[in-house]
Amino acid sequence: MPRYSSLRAPARGLLAPCLRLSQGQRGRHALPRRLLATLGGTVLLIDAIAGGVFLLFGHVHAAWQGAALLLPLGALGGFVQVAVYSWLQRRIPPQMLGRAMALFMFIVMGLAPLASAAAGAALRVLDVTALFTAAALCLLAVVTLGALLTPIRQIAYLEAPPRPSAG
Repeated sequence: MPRYSSLRAPARGLLAPCLRLSQGQRGRHALPRRLLATLGGTVLLIDAIAGGVFLLFGHVHAAWQGAALLLPLGALGGFVQVAVYSWLQRRIPPQMLGRAMALFMFIVMGLAPLASAAAGAALRVLDVTALFTAAALCLLAVVTLGALLTPIRQIAYLEAPPRPSAG
């Protein structure tokens, strides 16, 4: 009998629905395919979920509650980051790729300290719950405006490039 056999059943129970969703097999509780049909729609949906998590995060009173909220948020954020960077790298001409990636890395990494400083300044006036609520409402407003006023929902997933033949 293999070691840790008692851990296999719960792991399969947790991973089977994820696998079914990733393969596009729709169960009774699966998300409708139209919500995830385009990259833009997927990004908007995940950003809306992040806004909902921020709303809840202001009311966290235990570390395990925060971890339970941050785990799926981190996974979804990682998916969005990889998908968007892959999409950008396929759309930008190779001779401009270094400059464009430097700009996007500055946006992601360089503005984080400024956002942290702004949040620290806001905490002088607001409590933590109000700060997370304000951040969530701002994010949800941006998602709503993006969905209604921009063509972001029409940004499609890019097809994989053809594989070179072996030979």
